[in-house]
Amino acid sequence: MKKIKKTIIVANDSRKSGVSVVGRAAIGAIVLGPIGLLAGATGKNKQTTTFQIIYEDSTQETKVVNNNSKEFKEYCKYLYE
Repeated sequence: MKKIKKTIIVANDSRKSGVSVVGRAAIGAIVLGPIGLLAGATGKNKQTTTFQIIYEDSTQETKVVNNNSKEFKEYCKYLYE
């Protein structure tokens, strides 16, 4: 495995999964009626970050990772300021 020299955040993205919104709304409507429908429609946000990774040997790579992943935490250790 290559040794990371530094990382740069290129982009952040947050979006709702359409399947998640429909599923949660349907279950909410069954269990709690109209209020459950509204509560379920909030859906689950999927947050990702795009990193540019620069290795010690000067090669570069771009990766998109989920914000709640181990990779995200690892790449944040090498953030370039």
